[in-house]
Amino acid sequence: MWVGASVAKISKQLAENKQAGQGGAAFPGLSFVERLFICLTIGALFFGLIISWYSQSTETKLTQTKQNGIAVSQWIQSAYRLKNTRLNLSDETGETRYCAGTEKLISKACILELIQENNIFKSLENPFFPENRNASLIAVFDSQAGIPEDVSPCASLSDSFSLFTASGLFNGKPKAWRGTIMLYVPLSDKKTSDKQTSDSKTSDNKAELITGYCNEGGRYERLVGEIQFSK
Repeated sequence: MWVGASVAKISKQLAENKQAGQGGAAFPGLSFVERLFICLTIGALFFGLIISWYSQSTETKLTQTKQNGIAVSQWIQSAYRLKNTRLNLSDETGETRYCAGTEKLISKACILELIQENNIFKSLENPFFPENRNASLIAVFDSQAGIPEDVSPCASLSDSFSLFTASGLFNGKPKAWRGTIMLYVPLSDKKTSDKQTSDSKTSDNKAELITGYCNEGGRYERLVGEIQFSK
C-alpha cells in the first residue's frame, strides 16, 4: 500500500510538471499570425511609452532653458542699474568701466563685465547637459551680428560672440548649441541729423536686450519681450 501511494504521488507530480510545461509555452493555441500581431502590439506600446517619456523630458528641458533665459536677462537689467547707481554715487575712477558713463549704453562689453564680476554662470546649468561643466550656457553677441530669425540654426549665426560655460569664458564654438541662452544688443541708431527733436535724442539713450535660446534641434527661438535699458 505504501508502494501504491508512492506511485500515485509520482504520477501526480509528473502530471503537474507536464501541465506546467504546457502552460509555460508562449501563446498556446494561437496561430503564428496571431502571435505576431500580439508581439507587434506590445512592441508598439513599449515604443509609444519611450516616445512619450522623451517628449516630456525634452519639454521639461526647454521650459527650464526658457526660464533661465528670462531670469538671466532680468538679472542683467537689475545688475546694470545697480552698478551705475553705485558708481554714480562714488568717485571710483581708473580702470575701464564698460557699464558706466553718461554716453555709454548697454553693450556686449558691459554684459560681459556684469557676468564676469558676479560669476552668474556658476549658478546655471544647461538642462540638456546638466553634468557637463563645458556645456554652453550663455552666448553674448556683438551688436553688429544682427538679430537672427526664428528657427535659424544656432551654429550658423555670427562668429562674433563670447561664450560662457560653468567654468567661465570658453574660447571657441560649442559642440552642441541646444539649451544655450542667446543675448543680443541691437545697434542703437545714433547717426541722426541735426534736425532731431529733443524727444528723439532722448530715445537714443535707450537700448534693449533681446534674449533667445537654442531649442532641442539647435535652432534659435526668441523669447517674448525685450529688456529695456536707459541712461
